[in-house]
Amino acid sequence: MTLSPSVFSLERSANFGTPFTVPAAGHAMCLAGSILPNPFTDRKLKCISCSEEFTFTAEEQSFFESKNFINDPKHCK
Repeated sequence: MTLSPSVFSLERSANFGTPFTVPAAGHAMCLAGSILPNPFTDRKLKCISCSEEFTFTAEEQSFFESKNFINDPKHCK
C-alpha cells in the first residue's frame, strides 16, 4: 500500500469491510470518539498595507500547512 504524505488509511472492523482515509497528524479530526488537537493557535499579525492588526486563525494556519505555504499572510484582506 502506498501512502501519500498527507493522509493515511485505516481499516474498519470486519463488519464494515471498507477502508477510510483520515488527514495526517496536524489536523483536527474526530477518530473513534476522540478529538485530536490542532497544533496551531490563533496569532495576531500586522497588515503591511494598512498597519491594522488581524488574526491568523489556527484553521488558516492548518490550511497554509496543507498547501505547503511557508510564509505568513502579509495583508488583512
